[in-house]
Amino acid sequence: MLSYLHAHQVEFWIALGAVALIVELTLLGASSFVLLFIGLGALATGALMALGVLPALWVAGAGAFGGLSCLIGAALWRPLRRFSEGDRPPPGQSSDFLGLRFTLSEALKPGGAVHLRYSGVGWELVCFDLEGEGLKAGEEVVVTGVEPGRFIVAPVDKGELA
Repeated sequence: MLSYLHAHQVEFWIALGAVALIVELTLLGASSFVLLFIGLGALATGALMALGVLPALWVAGAGAFGGLSCLIGAALWRPLRRFSEGDRPPPGQSSDFLGLRFTLSEALKPGGAVHLRYSGVGWELVCFDLEGEGLKAGEEVVVTGVEPGRFIVAPVDKGELA
């Protein structure tokens, strides 16, 4: 196995990059960016080896991989962070998510969040108007605002009709 990997380093780096990107995009929903930088660094290392710029040696590959991952991370960190945080939507902005209702799977404490998987994406449920002990598991909440990766919720009025 090791002799195969030694003879096929270009394929190893490209496969490592592809796996890292797939995991980042499918399982993590591009939320951490770490595997994105690692994947792009590995793909770049494989491309440089394939083009003959880097020798097919493990030391050269590991050094280029680490260096390129750090450089790509440093170059893309701010733009991707700014993109993922986004601005709060202006008042009155419409979203298909507004009005969705969820039953809390765990207690929602003031300043805390409950994680939820909805439509194949991981979301945080947060409520900025909570006081006291917050909301208990099993209580129903309604989405009142949307931010990247976050639903802003409020408790459903018990007198409100469904």
